[in-house]
Amino acid sequence: MKRDFRDRLDLSLPVKFIFYTVVIAYAIIALSPFVFSFLSSFKPSGEITGPFTWFPRTFTLEHWQRILSGSDGFFPIQRWFLNSVIYAVSVTIGQVITSALAGYALARLQIPFRNAIFMSIIGTMMIPGMVVIVPQYLLLSQLGWINTYQGLIIPCLVNAFLIFMMRQYFLSIPRELEEAARIDGLSRFGIFFRIILPLSKPALSACTIFAFMGAWNNFMYPLTMARKPEMHVLTVGLQSFRNNFYTEWGPILVGTIIMMVPVLVIFLLFQRHFVRGISTTGLK
Repeated sequence: MKRDFRDRLDLSLPVKFIFYTVVIAYAIIALSPFVFSFLSSFKPSGEITGPFTWFPRTFTLEHWQRILSGSDGFFPIQRWFLNSVIYAVSVTIGQVITSALAGYALARLQIPFRNAIFMSIIGTMMIPGMVVIVPQYLLLSQLGWINTYQGLIIPCLVNAFLIFMMRQYFLSIPRELEEAARIDGLSRFGIFFRIILPLSKPALSACTIFAFMGAWNNFMYPLTMARKPEMHVLTVGLQSFRNNFYTEWGPILVGTIIMMVPVLVIFLLFQRHFVRGISTTGLK
């Protein structure tokens, strides 16, 4: 069966050549900015802003030493990285937990106005984040949560899109599995933790990647809620190397490369389940 399906998908040699040529060309175009940034991080500041060159004429580790050693007294770079890790990991864990619980409740529990609640959650996805950032700031200011970790993390623990993803995945799981577990004496929580969650690794992996990327790359919300330099995350802190008169491109390039590493690590850890989770959530 699988062999017949693959035979039908076989392409002629010219079509394969064109296809792989386009894919390779796209990969080169997509990767070239990252390669250029990495190579430019080893250039002196004057060479970075000089005529375009791929490779450094004068190799230097000045920018890397400045970022990694944390020797810059004006910019607490290591603290920014720690803040980013605390913020992104906490938000990721919170969003995955709340999305799984809410998604299961909306998919399986017979609660009043379930569809209306689900539609209202979906409706919040249509509201731009910039519209609610001022009310959020006023609320957190009255709570005394500005420039605090709880002010950064707690308002971001719920994600409507991830709730939608988890609900769609739970709908694809046969109800017969839950009914059989209920006959064996499992409670609702037992079914959820021992049956549903182990079957939901693809969706949970996809949610983990989306949640981490969203939190790690977030700029406007941390910029608004954490104004003190020691509470900045890395995305906000790197802007400190820019002012009205001069931009220090070397540290910015190094910081950008460092920011890419955790995202790549998370993707490599969960890539086996990622594509399957994305495709399965659209079955129902």
